[in-house]
Amino acid sequence: MTVEIFLDIETIPVCDAETAADIRASIKPPANYSKQASIDQWMADNADAKAQEIIHARGLKAETGRIICIGISDVDGDLSVVSGADERGILENFFAAVERKASLDLPSIGIVPPTDVFLIAHNAEFDLGFIRRRAWCLKVKLPRWFPKPEARAGKDFGCTMIRWSGYKDRISLANLCLALGVPSPKGDIDGSMVWDAHKEGRLSEIMTYCGKDTLAMLDCWEAMR
Repeated sequence: MTVEIFLDIETIPVCDAETAADIRASIKPPANYSKQASIDQWMADNADAKAQEIIHARGLKAETGRIICIGISDVDGDLSVVSGADERGILENFFAAVERKASLDLPSIGIVPPTDVFLIAHNAEFDLGFIRRRAWCLKVKLPRWFPKPEARAGKDFGCTMIRWSGYKDRISLANLCLALGVPSPKGDIDGSMVWDAHKEGRLSEIMTYCGKDTLAMLDCWEAMR
């Protein structure tokens, strides 16, 4: 028996003060700026913002970022969002939550059949790859049901983006919701704002956003079933 589990992750960059300073020091003006006054003005106007862009992008790579929460839902919309200060704990609790939801979705019979978990996400190769790599980094054992690196969308896991766009195109979850008539999950926070919100201590808002994305993805999957 196969149980579908929908998930969404939120990530942030890992960047200490020394790394941030090194990134800021590495910012250079475009090559066509030659006069010192123009260089100084460009640096004053752009250097801090450029450094923040580079730091923000670190949150998109498992080697320089970390997971701060994971939204999980079954096909019935039974949602939970796993978070915490300890990323190892987030991963372990996520795996446990998936197995709990999978077992609850099994029929109540005397003999429980073997269960296959079919994970579904939007841009799933990013979410699943990030979880897998962070688990490797933190020495957290991956469950047998978690897709291997060579896994393929549609066969070993589901991806709402690929289901709509195929392998050569992309679509955001917000635009997919718009196309399918699914209520948009977007509110006061979107993916580009997660790091700033986390620095401001707004984790509960991030978790709410993550949960809304998870349920919107479930609705999109059902619309394309």
